[in-house]
Amino acid sequence: MRHAEIGLIVKTWNTGEWLRRCLDAIIAASPLPREIAVVDLGEDELSHVYARDLAERHDVRLQWLPIGHRLAPGIANRRALEALSTRLIGLLDDDIVVPRNWLGPLTSILLDPGVGLVAPIRPDPFLAYPGRDESTEGVLDDLKKGLEGIPDLVKTYTHGRSLEDFGREVQRVNDLPRELAVEFPSFLSSCCLGISRGAIEAAGGIADPVFSAGYGSEDVDLTWRVLQAGYAAIRTSDVFVLHFRHTSLEANHVDYATELAAANRLLYARWRKQLLTWGRDRLRRGDDRDDLTRRFIVRELFRNTEFDGDLFRSSRR
Repeated sequence: MRHAEIGLIVKTWNTGEWLRRCLDAIIAASPLPREIAVVDLGEDELSHVYARDLAERHDVRLQWLPIGHRLAPGIANRRALEALSTRLIGLLDDDIVVPRNWLGPLTSILLDPGVGLVAPIRPDPFLAYPGRDESTEGVLDDLKKGLEGIPDLVKTYTHGRSLEDFGREVQRVNDLPRELAVEFPSFLSSCCLGISRGAIEAAGGIADPVFSAGYGSEDVDLTWRVLQAGYAAIRTSDVFVLHFRHTSLEANHVDYATELAAANRLLYARWRKQLLTWGRDRLRRGDDRDDLTRRFIVRELFRNTEFDGDLFRSSRR
């Protein structure tokens, strides 16, 4: 069996069924990762045994990190990164289902020394669902309300097609380029993200401790720091993954909207100058508020911070 020189970090928190399905999809794919570090914020011995047996059968080095209590995503990623030896790293939430072709395109892009981050496409409010007047994210959210079994969710969402075939149709319907360089203030989500170790070292690390109190914004900050360090951040439509979003937060009754708002305020405090410079430039180019808020992070910052008021007050001076 063929292995890619990449190590994966998978975080799980009392969501063992999701973790086991995520690992099944990883192992069913080709090539396989060289190693996997699982950060267990609960006490999931059943999944530990399952993961150990799966890794042994497929010659994948497994590092199981039994934390036993909640950690913010950034802290969990930092701990797992120390356990991995590979130069290329993949971050995965355990409610991700990957297609069989996922690692090849991501690692190929990451081997370019100028690239620091790479991410696949996933269900998104701005990506149309093939054959329907709805978004790929909206269709998935509706299905999650009525279906419980993970295989049924995947099969129903793709109409029985493989994720590879479905992803190609999403790419075609939305006329997506194979590779798109992300520019500030856009970002790549850490739910499924390939990273060059050298790039994150140059950018100051995988996650800043300022975001260690709760959920959110550490991946936005990471993307912006990597861009600031001179590396490219690439989104590739050659890979489509299913991300079911917030399953561990919901399973553990976390008020993630409140935590995300607090993290957004920390993010804005850190990047206020750059954000205002960008926003004033876009307004001079003719953008209005609707144009600006087509970017997810701008919409969230307008909602949760002083960015909206600061920008439009400063632009009138």
